[in-house]
Amino acid sequence: MTEGSMSATQLAIQSLRSLWRTFRHRPTFLLINACGLALGLATFLVLASIARTEFSYDAWIPDTTNIVRIDTAYGRPGATLSEFQQTPYRLFYGLEASIPEIAAASRYAPTAATVMLHGAFRNEIIHFVDPDFLKILRYPLLVGDAQALSRPDGAVLSAEIAQRYFGSAQASIGQILDFNIDGHAMRMMVRGVLARLPRATTARPDILLAMPDWTRGTELYKQWGMTDGALYLRLRGKEDRPALMRDMVAFIHGHAQDFPGGTDAIHVRAVALSEQHARGDRIETGGFRRKEAIALAITGLLALTAAIINALNLLTARALLRGREIAMRKVLGASPVTLAGEALLEAMALVAIAAVPSMALVEIGLPVVDTLGGWAAEPAYPWLLGLTAGAIVPTGFLAGAYPAIVLSRVRVGTVLAASRMPGLGRMGALLRAVLVMVQFVFAVGLSICALTVMEQAKLEATAARGFSTPGLVTVGILDPIPLGRRQAMLDAMAAVPGVKAVTTAWTLPGGQGFASGSTVRLEGAAGQDIPVAWQLVGPRYAETLGIRLLAGRLFDNAHRLDDDAAGHDYPHDNAARNVLIDANLARRLGFAAPADALDARIKFGDGPARPLIVVGVLDNIRLGSARDATEPALYFYDTAPFAYSSGLIRVQGRPIRDVIADLGRVWHGHVPDLVFTPTTIDTMLNDAATPERALGQLMLMGTVIAIAIAVIGIYGLASFDAARRSFEIGIRKTLGATAFSVMALTLMRFLRPVWPACLIGSATAFLVMRGWLAGYDLRTALTPVPFLLCSFTTLVLCILIIGAQTWRLARMAPAKAIRHN
Repeated sequence: MTEGSMSATQLAIQSLRSLWRTFRHRPTFLLINACGLALGLATFLVLASIARTEFSYDAWIPDTTNIVRIDTAYGRPGATLSEFQQTPYRLFYGLEASIPEIAAASRYAPTAATVMLHGAFRNEIIHFVDPDFLKILRYPLLVGDAQALSRPDGAVLSAEIAQRYFGSAQASIGQILDFNIDGHAMRMMVRGVLARLPRATTARPDILLAMPDWTRGTELYKQWGMTDGALYLRLRGKEDRPALMRDMVAFIHGHAQDFPGGTDAIHVRAVALSEQHARGDRIETGGFRRKEAIALAITGLLALTAAIINALNLLTARALLRGREIAMRKVLGASPVTLAGEALLEAMALVAIAAVPSMALVEIGLPVVDTLGGWAAEPAYPWLLGLTAGAIVPTGFLAGAYPAIVLSRVRVGTVLAASRMPGLGRMGALLRAVLVMVQFVFAVGLSICALTVMEQAKLEATAARGFSTPGLVTVGILDPIPLGRRQAMLDAMAAVPGVKAVTTAWTLPGGQGFASGSTVRLEGAAGQDIPVAWQLVGPRYAETLGIRLLAGRLFDNAHRLDDDAAGHDYPHDNAARNVLIDANLARRLGFAAPADALDARIKFGDGPARPLIVVGVLDNIRLGSARDATEPALYFYDTAPFAYSSGLIRVQGRPIRDVIADLGRVWHGHVPDLVFTPTTIDTMLNDAATPERALGQLMLMGTVIAIAIAVIGIYGLASFDAARRSFEIGIRKTLGATAFSVMALTLMRFLRPVWPACLIGSATAFLVMRGWLAGYDLRTALTPVPFLLCSFTTLVLCILIIGAQTWRLARMAPAKAIRHN
């Protein structure tokens, strides 16, 4: 063994001995330090796992280089485009044969279905796909035939559905499933079962069915303007992507001549498989999920930083208590380098000890945090162990570097001649105060942010939206109900006691249902077109939702031009139509008051010159997310059952649960083969606020951990400070100081860095939350309440913790305190 390796071995042995002595003589120190480090490290690992998962979606899928998803955007060149992470199904027909760069193509079409199994009905979301789907997205099969979807009756189940329906994957092969899909009865045979897919997978089908021929006859599959599902392509080579886009533009120009907006208004994007999750997040939430993941990763890093600060402060305090020991070792020949190396190794060993409980905390905490936030993180043990091992050395170095310097610079004569344990001087005390302040800045700032985020979630669920939500119920999309039974069922529901009004509409509150957009402008007026959200509504729409009429009248059956059921073919015909608009659109059209917009004539979209006559102006309502500004709204009227409609029911005068039970009986009396799934609008809006609520809850958990780490640290520092100053306290009490004055002195020393931390944390939280709330059109106000509440709670908690620690020493008899030193 070389001299260098022998020295390193001796250094490591001496460090472990020092740690063992600490455990024997000051176990509280070791426990406090290990707990703080374990909490910080576990928080970092959990939140880093979530961030890693969010940025690694679909990375597991084999051979992704040549796979793309085709997304669509609508709008005239140069104008703001409406982007979708879906594609019109019409694009599929003839595409593969026309574009040489495509090796395989398949649609991925989500559809609501009712499944009959063993006499029971279940609602499921199935996906129609084309025969090449599993050749493009090469999901592994547990059992079954890879060509299952090439057969007209082929069905492939997920492992979870196979287990739930038939008990195992093997037992499901050959089983028959009966489906009711949009009124079409389909009998399918299970010919394959997928292996369990990693949760970080964008396209996660439960049931795959071979694309049926009848879809070609539906409007959804015929119209270029209808975007619903995805289109996946496998290219012959990754270099084919530029040529693919050129050929697709030419294909659209040659085949989409019947699109009312013109072929120049359809734009396609080739999205790499590794980018599809991020693009979906950007389109749906403005990047909320990725921003949230980054914020959580930063929170985890800050929690680890707080734990490192804790360890640094406590190890420094421990170094002060070892002042005489180190001085004696220097007298006996120990070099400063050796002492510093021992301190660093001791710190790293302490981090390694804390890593063991931290992994247990990760095992417990990751599923909780994952479920709470709706993430897809799974424990990746090789990655977790590698990250933990990699964090031990830098964490130990950061925590132990300053204590090592303190130990190596101990002056032998000064320490041995001192009547008490040495201090760090003014600079050392200032450094310790700054580090404690940093901890509490993080804790206070995070707690304020958490309360603000939860207040935003509460606002989104309960804010006034221009219509009355209590007592409003939806029975879901009505398309699966045959047209011949639909109106009779709605009429029967209207007769149920407690039902005040029944209507149908495309778009439901919470952004559910079917949505459509276009542009309008005043007839004959120059200027830019105004984007609008337009929808078809049934009788008593405004009364059912409780929307206030500001001017004019509502739709009724006495005016022939109100009713789309009169035979008009919107938006392709030139017939005049009566419409309702909202106050927002009236203002955008240039009218000073809602009444001024009455009888205005509007040009709709890019289609034929079709006059729309405004007969009424409704109050503004918010059907979508709080993040997005509400678009001006335009309403068409149809008394006959129409496609893509959902049922809405206003309940009044009876308990809503009893009315829903009666509605269920009506439903099953008319469509016994469909599952009744009513939902209150309050529930839908509450669900829409789930991302913000989950973020707030995660931040509250982080707040608890941050405060726990800070409190653990300040408790340990108070313990060591009290032990180091016991002689001083004894002298003070001998000279007449009371226990209360001693305790007040100690509290002031430790609260000195806390109250500035409350101010800095509050200012930081204000700036962060002001920027975060700027991304919301409907947002909560930043009131002083969370700032004052979090700061006051932090101060009170510190007073209780420090006071409990110092009260015993403050009441100690002076002689005992002096003798204790």
